Amino acid sequence: MKSKVVLFIALGFSVAIVHLMIYANTASVGYKADGLKKELSALRSGNRSLAAEAAKKESLDRVENIAKTQLKMITPERIKYIVVTEESR
Repeated sequence: MKSKVVLFIALGFSVAIVHLMIYANTASVGYKADGLKKELSALRSGNRSLAAEAAKKESLDRVENIAKTQLKMITPERIKYIVVTEESR
């Protein structure tokens, strides 16, 4: 009879330990998920910032200004178009 009580207590203790381990693991995963959500949010914010900076650098007015001032390019006075057909290849 005494061995059954000890066995029952040991079994209850084991179940409690397993329950605590599962709870601790669940909490740990939750904290990691929160951290990853914050990191994702920061990365998305940085991505939006970089996209805005790229759009600013691709601005046609900016490109034209750099072409004229830094590269000393000029606007052509006359443009010649050449038509390429399949037969001329």
